[in-house]
Amino acid sequence: TKFISESGSYLRNADYFAFVELKDYACYCVADGIDTDEKRESAKLAVTAVITAFSEEPGISKNKLKHYLNTAHHTLHQEAQEIRLEASIIVVVTDYKAIRWGQAGNCRLVIMRNGRIKFRTKDMSLSQSLADKSEISLDQLESHEERHNLYCYLGQSGHFTPRISGKKK
Repeated sequence: TKFISESGSYLRNADYFAFVELKDYACYCVADGIDTDEKRESAKLAVTAVITAFSEEPGISKNKLKHYLNTAHHTLHQEAQEIRLEASIIVVVTDYKAIRWGQAGNCRLVIMRNGRIKFRTKDMSLSQSLADKSEISLDQLESHEERHNLYCYLGQSGHFTPRISGKKK
């Protein structure tokens, strides 16, 4: 397992990645803090909550994946004090025969084989909706002004509805 993250134009990198590989299951999780509090590490809190929940009850079912994401969401709410903690997240679980993923925010999963993109998820942003309607090109997605206008993310107020995939071999 490898992970590369670059802070880009920011002084502080708000990404966090962790994984656990067990005999029958594995979980890989990456989050990007989207809050403005530099003292709180929302991505690290979220990923740690997911990995802990997975380690306690490993599995690949939709309900388990939803539980892992809800645990991270509630953790950010519990840890928030003066400022709301927020993060985008993608969680991939596997039984080593198939994978399932869950996501919230503007994180995306790309599956590559032999240097070619085999599959790519869509994020939960207004920019993605505009790209789906062909109002902007996919090339504009990363730099579009609405890329941080999200429909769902960890720590949001109101109803939290992450996207959970079906199984993929």
